[in-house]
Parts: sequence; structure tokens; C-alpha cells
Amino acid sequence: MRETALFVALVLALLAMHDAQAQVPLPEIQTKATAGWAQVNSLTAKTSVWSTMHVGDNPQEMRASGTVSFLRDNGQEKYQQQMTLVSKQYSAVPSVRSVYDGEHLFEWVVTAYPGGCKQVECDLSKGRFWPGGELLFKLLNEQYTVSAKADSTCGNRPVYVLEGTPKQPLSTAPWRKALFSVDQALGLLVRVELCDVNGVPVSVMELSDPHLNAEVNKEQFTLPTGGKMHSVKR
Repeated sequence: MRETALFVALVLALLAMHDAQAQVPLPEIQTKATAGWAQVNSLTAKTSVWSTMHVGDNPQEMRASGTVSFLRDNGQEKYQQQMTLVSKQYSAVPSVRSVYDGEHLFEWVVTAYPGGCKQVECDLSKGRFWPGGELLFKLLNEQYTVSAKADSTCGNRPVYVLEGTPKQPLSTAPWRKALFSVDQALGLLVRVELCDVNGVPVSVMELSDPHLNAEVNKEQFTLPTGGKMHSVKR
């Protein structure tokens, strides 16, 4: 019995040592991720979102897919994302596009109705996550109380895992904490999980198939006229 107890204690000690080694301190994660992101001059990738929304008392699963592109141009970081809702429940299909031109962040929604009619709504996006680097951590630290969790993998790529608790939680929101997975080599945000009070994900965003230093057309970062814009401070 004594030998069994000693063996169990040894196993627990080894597991604790592994967790301690795997969990990198938050300042070190930020430094390494920011340095990795500085080496990315351009990027294109696919992105997808899964979410559970409650319409009345009935939960409904929503999915969206799209693309992300990034360009480092004359010292400015430019970002563009387009997402289209994938749903059999609605005849109208909305798509959302966000553009950051190095100074302003702009978002507009285009809803396509049967018969070719379209409705366009332009506005500012304040809650958009930056794809990586210094600005990503700046936004996370502004909106969340962030702590480091044990390292993990996402799509066979090693990632840092950060847990965020909203500093100003919305009472109507179904989620209470967020998990952010950041690619260890690139400093790229590859997965976001929004979880309810029981830790169950209610929304998941994933970025996949990244192409580094890909050819990116600068014209896609040109802001449209009209609508509202917001300056993002570095």
C-alpha cells in the first residue's frame, strides 16, 4: 500500500511539473507572439464561425464562413475580413465585411434578399479581434482580464491558450469567459471560444489554411465612402 501511495504521489508530482513547464507566463507569451507576428508581412486565410443563438425559447445553430487577409504596408498593418452566413433557416443571406486601412476600422453588412434586392448597413465595428501581434494583446487587455492557461495545439500547430474574463460583461450575453488560442510561431490568433457559465462553448471562431507572405491586393483595404469610421490607436 505504501509503495502504491508513493507511486501515485510521484505521478502527481510529474504531472504538476509538466503543467508548470507548459504554462508560459503571460508577459513572455506576449513578447514571443509579438516578435513572431512582426515577421509576417502578408497573410491570407480561411475563417469560420459557429454559434448557438436563442430565438425565443428555441436554440438555433448559426454558421458563417469567409476569408481574412493581412498586409504590412509602409509601416502600417492593414486587415480585411469577409464573412457570409450559412443557414437553411433564412431566405435572406447577410454578409459582413470589415476593413482596417492602417488608421480606421470600418464594417458594413450586405443582406441579399430573394429577387436580387440588397440592403446595405454601414457602421463601426468595436468588438473585432485583431489577427495578431501587439494590437491583438492591446485589445485583449483593454476588454478582458487575461490569464495564461496550459499550452495546447490547434490544427496540429502549437498554441498559447489565454483565458479572458470581460471587464464589462453584458448581462444579456450568453457567454461569461473567452478562450483565445494564439499560434506560438506566428503570434496569430487562430481560435476564439466564447463559453457560458458552465464552460460550454456557445460560439467558436477558427482561422485555418494560413498562407504566409502571400500576394495581397492593396485595393481591398480601401475604405468605402459613407457610414461611420473609428480610429484605432496603436
